[in-house]
Amino acid sequence: MTDSEVILSGLPSLDGQSNATATGRMFNRMMAVFSEYQRDDLIETMAQGRRGLARAGKIMPSRYPPYGYEYDRDRRTYFVDEGRMEVVRTLFRMVGAEGKALWAVKRAFDAAGYETRRGGFWHVSTLRDMVLNDVYKPHTREELRTLGVKEEVLDGLDECAPHGVS
Repeated sequence: MTDSEVILSGLPSLDGQSNATATGRMFNRMMAVFSEYQRDDLIETMAQGRRGLARAGKIMPSRYPPYGYEYDRDRRTYFVDEGRMEVVRTLFRMVGAEGKALWAVKRAFDAAGYETRRGGFWHVSTLRDMVLNDVYKPHTREELRTLGVKEEVLDGLDECAPHGVS
């Protein structure tokens, strides 16, 4: 008999996955719990891996690097794209120093022809995400040390200067 013939015949399932019995319901619930555990464990393991790479001065690249950066596959880190980073600096100057609203920055960027990563129009949500993204915030060596960055990575940084977008 095929599976569909067994189902249509009304015979009980022998693998315990039928919701018609208490055993089947228990089995299905246990499988759901194990699946949830496996998912959570995978997420935790991947986060530990990303943190370990970050402490070593390396990154796990996302599909698109943050605007103003490009990914260096050999060194497994970002490098600054000066053309686009100038747009980031303009964003922070307009929002921070000039007190412009994000929608005003969006209109100014579209009018000036600043390119987005995909070549479309700027979105306020993209600009907000850029302003809030930690990758653009300056950090001192001590802050980086507190975050767990390895000493050999810190040795390559200027002792006095903050590290971030300037």
